[in-house]
Amino acid sequence: MLEVKDTVATLYYDIDFETAREFCDWISENKNATELVLFIDCVGGINSAARKMAKAINNFEGIFTTINTGTCASAAVDIFLAGNRRFATPSVDFMIHKVVLIVPNNS
Repeated sequence: MLEVKDTVATLYYDIDFETAREFCDWISENKNATELVLFIDCVGGINSAARKMAKAINNFEGIFTTINTGTCASAAVDIFLAGNRRFATPSVDFMIHKVVLIVPNNS
């Protein structure tokens, strides 16, 4: 779910396709802003919807700041990491399902 006020938005509960559409519309409506700020307290959701949101962040030409204020889990982590500037309060929780270590073959 997404709550928007001008150039600041809050992402909470979970991520679905409606949330992704609203998020991309918000970025598009503010494409000339110098900075957008996203507060995150989200348990994750649909990965393909989150990827659309992360892509919209990456395509934004200004500064995109992500701030974790509670829980940042699963697909929400991708959105958090997509920000140019990332902040987390001291008592936040991150949850990542699986970390993949890729070691280059030097032979």
